[in-house]
Amino acid sequence: MARSVPDLLDYGQIKATATGILMIAAERWAAATGRQSPPGPSASRTAPAV
Repeated sequence: MARSVPDLLDYGQIKATATGILMIAAERWAAATGRQSPPGPSASRTAPAV
């Protein structure tokens, strides 16, 4: 994707949208399976406990 979108601002905006969609899917999967992010500084979000 980086090669097809040479403008850094455009790349960031496209990537942010894709990342948001992936996070929604990951959070739904986590909720459905009872998974949670591990504790620690790298865990920016925690899926709700089911």
